[in-house]
Amino acid sequence: MKIILNVVGFVLIIVSLQACEKEIIESNEIKQKIVFEFERINHAWSEEHFGWLIDSLGNIHCYNLPEQWIECDSLGSISASDLNANFDKTDSICYVIDIKELKSKFLLMENASKGLISDPKDEFVDAGSFSFYGFIFDSEKQIYKRVLLKQIGDFMIENNTVEAKELSNWLLDIQHKIK
Repeated sequence: MKIILNVVGFVLIIVSLQACEKEIIESNEIKQKIVFEFERINHAWSEEHFGWLIDSLGNIHCYNLPEQWIECDSLGSISASDLNANFDKTDSICYVIDIKELKSKFLLMENASKGLISDPKDEFVDAGSFSFYGFIFDSEKQIYKRVLLKQIGDFMIENNTVEAKELSNWLLDIQHKIK
């Protein structure tokens, strides 16, 4: 009888832990419109500027040579209205991510935003850049902080956190699926 009670108790603990994990993910709604970005820029042989933005519902909105694209300031900040203007210049939904997966990845952004960014290291010539970013939204100031997760191309630049490495690998996998 004691063994049965121990087994039942163990099962109840496991079920409650899984319920808590699910509740944390479900209760942690993403309270910003734009969450991640991939951007490709190259000016070497022809003008290339394409990429995508991931919204809080898991939709990936692609863009190619958008006109009057608004860049972040030198600190990596961009107003919500300017980022929304960029979002409006996307031309299609080119992929969709499962919302639970997106929420679990978004939870990594807080630690990724605290990472140190490496000095640029020469990699290639005339390759341009492939950059992976996440966004942190300050609702009080209505400003997004764009966090570099990784850049490859002419220069390699990396965020040193484990979370940034996981996120940049995840975003690279998504880019391969979109191609």
